[in-house]
Amino acid sequence: MAAARIHFQERLDRVRADVIRMGHDAQAMVRDAVSAATSADRRLVEQVVFGDDAIDALEARVANEALLAVMQEAPVAGDLRFLMASVGVAAELEKVCDDAVKLARRSAKLPGGLPSELRVPLQELGEAALSQLYAAIRLYGQ
Repeated sequence: MAAARIHFQERLDRVRADVIRMGHDAQAMVRDAVSAATSADRRLVEQVVFGDDAIDALEARVANEALLAVMQEAPVAGDLRFLMASVGVAAELEKVCDDAVKLARRSAKLPGGLPSELRVPLQELGEAALSQLYAAIRLYGQ
């Protein structure tokens, strides 16, 4: 019986690690998208767009692992809440990354780049978003 619980705990730890990794990857994508928008760096735009596939794969893995855990393990209330919260957090992080991709792509289409009067406010908004992401990931990881 103890071996089954160890296996289940390892599964929960993998879910947690995947969501935390998604959070760190989301931070990098937001940072790169803001930099791409403010500097008109096409390489960063491509990097942000390319990173979205990995985020999508991680979200699918979290959802799949949580579903398998529920179906195979019949978790108790606390573990079930954790799994369902993890699926929700992963979905929200995926949306953050989708928004980063949109920002990067749209900024690349602006002739002459982002207007100079919008660069500083966008950088400030990006820093605020990164701060919130960092805090959310830290709380989730506890």
